[in-house]
Amino acid sequence: MSKRTIALDLGTTNTGLSIWDSQRELPDLIRLPGISRQKSSFSDVTIDDAATIPSAVLIDQAPNWLSRLGSWPWIERTRFIGSRAKIGLEAANADAHQRQKNYRIGFKSELLDLCARGKVTQTAVYKTTQLYVRELLASATRTLGWRPNEIVFGTPVDCYESYRGALKQIAASLGMTARFVDEPVAAALGYGAQIQKDTHVLVIDFGAGTLDLVAMSINYESMKEGHAQVLGKWGEQLGGNDVDNWIAQFVCEQLGLPDPNVASDHLTNWWMKLVLEECCQIKERLFFQDPVPFSLEIPPSLIRRTARKKPREFSMARADLIGLLAAKQFYQRLDHAIDQVINASQRNHTLYEQVLLVGGSTLLPEVYSRVEQRFGRANIKAWQPFHAVTLGAAVFSSGSLPAQDQIFHDYAIRAWDMKTHQAQHQLVIRGGTKYPTLHNHWTGRFIPTCAHGEPEETFKLVICEIGRKLGTQNEVAWDADGQAHLLRHSDDRIVVALNEENPTLGDLNPPHWPSDKNPRLEIQFGIDEERWLIATVRDLRNKNLLLDRHPVLQLR
Repeated sequence: MSKRTIALDLGTTNTGLSIWDSQRELPDLIRLPGISRQKSSFSDVTIDDAATIPSAVLIDQAPNWLSRLGSWPWIERTRFIGSRAKIGLEAANADAHQRQKNYRIGFKSELLDLCARGKVTQTAVYKTTQLYVRELLASATRTLGWRPNEIVFGTPVDCYESYRGALKQIAASLGMTARFVDEPVAAALGYGAQIQKDTHVLVIDFGAGTLDLVAMSINYESMKEGHAQVLGKWGEQLGGNDVDNWIAQFVCEQLGLPDPNVASDHLTNWWMKLVLEECCQIKERLFFQDPVPFSLEIPPSLIRRTARKKPREFSMARADLIGLLAAKQFYQRLDHAIDQVINASQRNHTLYEQVLLVGGSTLLPEVYSRVEQRFGRANIKAWQPFHAVTLGAAVFSSGSLPAQDQIFHDYAIRAWDMKTHQAQHQLVIRGGTKYPTLHNHWTGRFIPTCAHGEPEETFKLVICEIGRKLGTQNEVAWDADGQAHLLRHSDDRIVVALNEENPTLGDLNPPHWPSDKNPRLEIQFGIDEERWLIATVRDLRNKNLLLDRHPVLQLR
C-alpha cells in the first residue's frame, strides 16, 4: 500500500494540517469546512487564517448508535464512522463562551505535563487528544477524498519520549503509522532554510501562551532525521493571551467598566468573556490597521452600575498598544529571552545565519523591528508566522529534502524615470532563484541619474527587496519601518530599499553629463554560495572594470 501522508502541527491554541503536493513539489494547507477558522469579517485588514484550526474539543455527552459503532477498534482502524466530538471552530461555537464541563481547549500543554510525569495512558487528556486527532482525520478524509495512513507530527524539541509515544499510540489506534519532526526543524523547512552545510538557526516561537526560543545547528543529514543539535533553549510564560488581558484591562479602564479579572455575577462574567475576545480581535487588527474601534455594545445594566461617567465609544491606536506593552515590560522580557538563549548557546548573535519568527505574537508592533536591529533584515524569515511548522512538516513528510537553496523574495535596482522623475524598479533577481548562480546571471545597461541636472561623479546601486505573494497561502511582508503588511493577491507588493544609506560603490571618471543619453554602465549580478549578491560593473565609456564580483548585500 502506498503512503498517504498528512502533516499535523498540534498547537496549544491552534492546529494546522497540510499535505505534500508531489506534482507541484510544494506543501499545501488543508482547510476543513466548519472546523477551520472562518475568514474574519474584517478580512481586508486581518490575516486570512481559514486554514487554522482551534485546538478545542466539545465531547458529545450522548453519542448516537453510529458514534458507538465507530468506537469499535477494528472499524476505527479501517474507516471513521460517526462523530464522537465537535472540534475546532465547531466546538468553540457550540460552547458559546460558557466553558462547559465537556469542553476542552489547550489540552496539548496538559498532555505534555502528564507525559513528563509518566502519567499518560487512559487519562482524560489522552482521550481528549485522541478524539481531537480522530475528528481531524475524519474531516480531512472527507475533504481530500482519500484516507491518510501515515501522519507526521511536529513535536517540541524538548518533549519527553513518552509524548511521542502517546501520539504514536493514538495514531496506531486510528490505523496509522506515525513519524516525528522537531518543531524548530519543521519551521526551518517551512521557511526553506539553508541545509547544505552546518547552519546556526535561532527560532523565536511566540504564540498565545509562551515565548519559546531554540538555538540550534542543523545540516542536511540531521534534517532528514527530523532533528537538530540544540545549542540553547529559553522559555517565558508570555504570549498573546497576556496581551489580550492587558488590552481588556486598558479598554475597561477607559470605558469605566469592571475589571475583567475580578469575579462578578454570571451575566457580567459572560459579557467580560466577550470583551476579552473583542480585545483579541483588536490586537490582531492592529497588526495591519490603525486605529481600531471597540465595537461591542455595552449592556445598559452595566452602564447603570458604573460609578464614573466615561465615554461609551473608544478606539485603540497602535501607539496605545506599544505604550501598554512597554509599561508591562513586554519588550524588556523579549530582549532578556533573546539574551538568555544566545548566552546559553555560547555563540555570538552574529553567527546566526537564519532567524525564524513563528507564532502570531511575532506580529505585535515593534517585535520584528527589535529582532531586525539585532540580527539584520537579511537573516530574518517571518512571512509565514502561523503555518511555517505545519508546512515544514509536510516538506519533511515528502521524504526528499531539497539539496539546493533558493532566494525567497524578488530583488531590484532602483532607478529614476528621466521624464517623470518617478522611482522605477528593475528586477535583477527573481524569487525562487536557486543559488549559487553564474556571476552574470543578470546583465543590464544604465544611464546615471544626474540628479538636479548636475554631472554625476559617482555610481550608486540602490538594491530593493520586493515582498510579494508566491504560493497559495497569504504572506506577511515588512516595510522599512518594521510595519507588517498582508499580501493577499499576486500583484501585492512591498518594496524596501536595503542600502539606501550607503548606495555609492565607485567613481565615474570623467563625470557623466546630463546631456549624454547613452548608457554609461554595464552591470552584471549573480549570487554566490553565501547568498551574497555580487556585482560586476564596467564603464562603457573608457572600458574600465569598476567592480569585479563585488559583494553588495546578503539576500534571503
